[in-house]
Amino acid sequence: MGSPASSESDVLQSLSGRYGTVLVEWTAFNDFSTERNLNWVTSMILLEVVFVIIALLTRQWLLVIILLGTAIVSYVVFRFPPKKIENAITTLGVVIDGTLYKWSELTGFWILEEPVHTLLGFETKRRINKDEIVLIDDQDPSIFMEIIARYLPQREKEVAFVDVALETLGYRVRMLLGKFFKNS
Repeated sequence: MGSPASSESDVLQSLSGRYGTVLVEWTAFNDFSTERNLNWVTSMILLEVVFVIIALLTRQWLLVIILLGTAIVSYVVFRFPPKKIENAITTLGVVIDGTLYKWSELTGFWILEEPVHTLLGFETKRRINKDEIVLIDDQDPSIFMEIIARYLPQREKEVAFVDVALETLGYRVRMLLGKFFKNS
């Protein structure tokens, strides 16, 4: 039995054999990572309890169920931190965490540079869950544009109003909570 790939060149040779020639490869988190300290967790639990009590006192049973469901989903999301995944652009397509998306399955790509993260997205031919998105935070986006443009047209990513609103709201809440925790 062979030993597991221990060096970066072994990983590249392994990827090259299965997925064509590797043009660029990188490691990134599979999701946005945000540090949550004890103050943040405590304030979110306290806020949730206050809202549930208010909903119970006003007999808003559906709101109680929604708030408890939100609490459970939040716990699950924040309980498991994002993991690092291997990604690559190859001559056969895009490899995201070991899954090859062939160029023929993709219709375009886009790069979105946000204040905190840089996203590389691929439009697929699927009808549901049409985009595959990976983080390229520590990488130069121009390298990706140059390589991928040989295979796919670049598209302009339309940012939905909801995304902009949530980003703005999230920024304002972070600023408010940051000021609150600095003073306590």
